[in-house]
Amino acid sequence: MPSSRSTTVLGDRAPLPTVLRSMTARDIAAAARLEKRCYKHPWPEEVFLRIWLMNGICWGTFTGRELTGYLIAVDSGSCYHLVNLAVDPAHRHKGIARTMLRKLLRTALDNGKRSVQLEVRRSNRSAIKLYRSEGFVEVDVKPRYYEDNEDALVFSVSI
Repeated sequence: MPSSRSTTVLGDRAPLPTVLRSMTARDIAAAARLEKRCYKHPWPEEVFLRIWLMNGICWGTFTGRELTGYLIAVDSGSCYHLVNLAVDPAHRHKGIARTMLRKLLRTALDNGKRSVQLEVRRSNRSAIKLYRSEGFVEVDVKPRYYEDNEDALVFSVSI
């Protein structure tokens, strides 16, 4: 099972203290529920559990006891692959996604990774803007990558 990792308190932009910490088994169902609020084609709970059980990076942000966001990444040898990042619509534009992304970049550096890579929907302009602002560059396109045949843009940042 994944070991507990450090806890980070986000800045004052969040109205209540928001804590970033590793998710536990009890948080997986909440992540799956949040996924359904954020995406048209959500992952099933089993996918979250499978990544958590294989010691993937599964971080959540919590405002009080409420899961307000999560980041899921897997170790791909010389890089981390960011496979999912979501923030509850009611908690967006408070720096939560940026904080989680920056923590992943620091963790990659601390663990000797060369890069962080991800796929993002071509239509997800806010995510693309965030990734570019953190140094990610578009390196490829995966045509018809998503269930609805939308293309994925592949982004990478060197560490």
